[in-house]
Amino acid sequence: MLLAAIILIPLIASVLQLFIAKRFPAWTWITVGAIGVSWILSMALFVPAFFLGRPIADQTLTMTWAETATSLWRLGIRADGLTLSMLFVVSTCSLLIHIFSTGYMHGNPLYTRFFAYISFFTFAMLGLVGSDNFVFLFICWELMGLCSYLLIGFYSWCPECGYDRITPYKAAIKAFLTTRVGDVGLFIGIGIFYHGTGSLTFHGIQTAIHNGVMSHSAMLVGALFILSGAIGKSAQFPLHVWLPDAMEGPSPVSALIHAATMVAAGIYLVGRSIMFDLFPPGALFVTAMVGSFTAFFAATMALPAYDFKKILAYSTISQLGFMLASLGVGGWTPGFFHLTTHAFFKALLFLGSGAVLHAVHTRDMREMGGLKAMLPITYWTMLIGSLSLSGFPLLAGFFSKDEILASALVWGMSHHDKLHYVPFVFLICAAAMTAFYTFRMMFLVFHGEPAHKAHGHHDAHHDAHAQDHGDHGHHNHEPFSMMMPLVVLAILAIFAGYGWLATPFHDLVKLEPRETRVAAADHAAAAPQEKPEVEHAPAEPAAGESAHGDDHEAMHHKAHNIAMAASIVAGLGGIGLAMILYLFRILSPELFLIGPGRWIHAVLVNLYWIDALYLSLVEVIRDWVTKILYAFDDLVIDGMVNATAPALIAATRTADFFDMQGVDGVVNAVADITADSGNNLRRLQTGKIQDYALGAMAAILFFVLWAAM
Repeated sequence: MLLAAIILIPLIASVLQLFIAKRFPAWTWITVGAIGVSWILSMALFVPAFFLGRPIADQTLTMTWAETATSLWRLGIRADGLTLSMLFVVSTCSLLIHIFSTGYMHGNPLYTRFFAYISFFTFAMLGLVGSDNFVFLFICWELMGLCSYLLIGFYSWCPECGYDRITPYKAAIKAFLTTRVGDVGLFIGIGIFYHGTGSLTFHGIQTAIHNGVMSHSAMLVGALFILSGAIGKSAQFPLHVWLPDAMEGPSPVSALIHAATMVAAGIYLVGRSIMFDLFPPGALFVTAMVGSFTAFFAATMALPAYDFKKILAYSTISQLGFMLASLGVGGWTPGFFHLTTHAFFKALLFLGSGAVLHAVHTRDMREMGGLKAMLPITYWTMLIGSLSLSGFPLLAGFFSKDEILASALVWGMSHHDKLHYVPFVFLICAAAMTAFYTFRMMFLVFHGEPAHKAHGHHDAHHDAHAQDHGDHGHHNHEPFSMMMPLVVLAILAIFAGYGWLATPFHDLVKLEPRETRVAAADHAAAAPQEKPEVEHAPAEPAAGESAHGDDHEAMHHKAHNIAMAASIVAGLGGIGLAMILYLFRILSPELFLIGPGRWIHAVLVNLYWIDALYLSLVEVIRDWVTKILYAFDDLVIDGMVNATAPALIAATRTADFFDMQGVDGVVNAVADITADSGNNLRRLQTGKIQDYALGAMAAILFFVLWAAM
């Protein structure tokens, strides 16, 4: 029941906030308090499993809310190690973001609505990670899409704010439509697995797959469609274009999307699917390639950028690529470990960027500089987050990124072709670029000569981004409500990766080799009457490991050492290059714009023209659809009308003839007879008394003669 309460409390608070809090201002903390309660309950489940090592994975809890005879609409929730780790991440980041938002959004006319939206956003993510089936997961998946639309375009719904309302609106539409492309794929994938297995629960699908009910080709197609859903939601190539524009929402929204909700949902979906054996090797290969390429690709787009928040957005796309690649190469636990550490330092960086924008009201780093003295707490906390993101040794990001690189290298060394080394090469290059652009950002924003005037007037360029701040009247650039979450997240960005935390995390969310899990499931199906003790037996070695166990262990050890050394060199090299160019300015960045560098710079600044390509593609599709509809109207609709015109004209003429000659003829004939009769009878009325007497005498004479006869 704790899991149900964790999920439902933010939903209830969101409804109360939306309908009651505006009338009762003292209730505006209701969503913050509700998230706090969910966090406490999440910790009540997480701490015993994490620190005391209780085997949550063997104690699955399921509650059914609604179920039909076919179980099609079964809405269940489950608690396992992955669920508890995600509950911890989502509730912790969401609570800190809620607290930060109380200071950031203070004075905003839509203050209560904002908290109602982010609380509902949190509910949707909690429901998604607690679901035990695709129905409930997909419902929460779509609810997050709705929340992202409302929050990315938040300022476009606020006429009282006086902000630019067109840009956020377009960004919200772009995010909604782009992610819908992936969602259609996810829906098709769910349908394929339901058609193949007859179940929508993760465990039911897994059991059916182990029983050979579903063909390998159907599994591959279904897995790729599910992957397309994750590509859309987690902004992976080629559906990455919505996330940079999503920065038009308030900074707490950006932190919530990038750290605790939305984009993490795609990684969770793929990880949960792999956990239940829905991804065959072919799908894992595609996952590894898409993720590693996206990590490299997004990092290149951040190199020349000057938009403070968009650099962090490109960074998120790249780090999500690390996670997806890790899942594809077999690093299931490292992928989720990095999701956890990334949530902390990326929430820190986005909230820190919000604190900067709250002070200077511009997102262009060329108009910043020298903010270290004005925002000391923001600077030092963001420095910690930047070091962690860059993989600086002994910080949280270093440990998780190192494990991903090691997993990618092991994947390459385990195969005999060079193609399997591609993910490692992409990821190590992305790691070096990450360190470079992160500290380029830090040096441009916080070091050097000030190029801003805090709370100054806004020119036309500033107005496009001026919406990203809360109360205009604050003179305290670092209020406690905004700084406290930064400090807490900075602590987590340091210590969340340490060995004494990483080891129990691995024990909590570890995933045995697929062969072991398949064998265990087959064994359980063949002998369901055996004692539960069998479930706790030592895991069997993976296929091929027993014969070459020592070699396999030596390969892992060698790969880990190589990956660690490469990670340190890449991270420190990127930081060092940024210092040379932007801190000490020993070399000028303009040197890279000479010769071929100018063309490379143009490609990166224009984001490979992918947005322009998509826009052109949409316009071409629109034109073709317009032409097709015009041709259909001209040839089919107008053709049908023109073909039936002669018959309709003939029928009209026939009806007209019948009306004129038949209906009107009868009516006119009756009228003529009546008129003629009236005219004839009128002659009998002369008005002379002698005529009437003569007529009477004639009548009497007639009747006398008729009687005599």
